[in-house]
Amino acid sequence: MKWSVLGMLLALSLVVSLPAWADTFPYPGPPQNVDASKFQTDSSQICEPIGGVLFTDIGFIPLGPSGTNQGQAYGDLAGPVGATVLGADSRGGYDVQHYWVHVSGGQIWFKQGWLKPSAVTPTIGKTAGHVDTALAAVRWGDYVVEWQGGTGKFANTTGYGDFFGEADFVNNTLVLRYRGMMCRPRQ
Repeated sequence: MKWSVLGMLLALSLVVSLPAWADTFPYPGPPQNVDASKFQTDSSQICEPIGGVLFTDIGFIPLGPSGTNQGQAYGDLAGPVGATVLGADSRGGYDVQHYWVHVSGGQIWFKQGWLKPSAVTPTIGKTAGHVDTALAAVRWGDYVVEWQGGTGKFANTTGYGDFFGEADFVNNTLVLRYRGMMCRPRQ
């Protein structure tokens, strides 16, 4: 009994401290498919790294060809999020439109994004060694979305998010870590 309580307290303390650890890791810079020159501090703008995590229910709202995901983001862009998969394209990926409202009430106006999911091949369990079609992985650099402006604190900002995580199509859940850059004009 003592060990299970200790284990629960340790796990809880780790989860609660995750946001504090997020700032300790160095930002690796933009992925190759982002024009890095647009997201650098210079005489006209100030840029800062952003990061966090989001969770959504896949296809929760019956809008668009595959439904619209709805969920919650935490971190620098905390607030409710939505994403509609607009359809597959000839490059083997999917066009996605995002809807994002910050907890401050400001909206972030995202450009249409592109997602290139990867197959998942478990190494243990009953599906070990075989592609699990119920899962899709998202690698860093394979899901990058830019934004141009918004409302409230996001008016006149530019930025991008680079996402990493996994989708589970049996339980219709998606968990993604995001990192990126946000720039605003100098005052």
